[in-house]
Amino acid sequence: MELVKTNRRNFSQTITKASAGVILVPHFNINSSRPKLSDTITGHGNFKYKFHKEWGSLDPTKTPVNNCHEMVVDSQGSLVMVGDDVHNNILIYDKSGKLLDSWGIRYKGNHGLTLWNDGEQDFLFICDTDGVMIKTTLDGRELMIIGYPSDYGAY
Repeated sequence: MELVKTNRRNFSQTITKASAGVILVPHFNINSSRPKLSDTITGHGNFKYKFHKEWGSLDPTKTPVNNCHEMVVDSQGSLVMVGDDVHNNILIYDKSGKLLDSWGIRYKGNHGLTLWNDGEQDFLFICDTDGVMIKTTLDGRELMIIGYPSDYGAY
């Protein structure tokens, strides 16, 4: 292997040419990797979106998704979704749409979801439509259950 000496000017010219070559290479086509989007547009105002047809595709007999009420992103970049289906109230996806975990089969109607990180670990606060709030770990271990406020004289 021969060592070639270069100066700052030659180095800059080489980098510029290489950069231009990467941009102009005919087989480099980012458009071919675009996802298949639905024709349906959802949202309003400046926030209108099309759905990625293949992202998060699940077998509805094993992991049905009903009434997604809220989603949060955990510290690892996973999407955590809360819904109403008693087969899997919590669904956790990676960025590509692969299902990583699902749990929470005893909650009858989840409506709110908040993610909280104590500096070391992520926790979920799930608000059930029955007036119960549950604090869990990301793997579904229940740490605290707080009942309906009127049960404690709050109303």
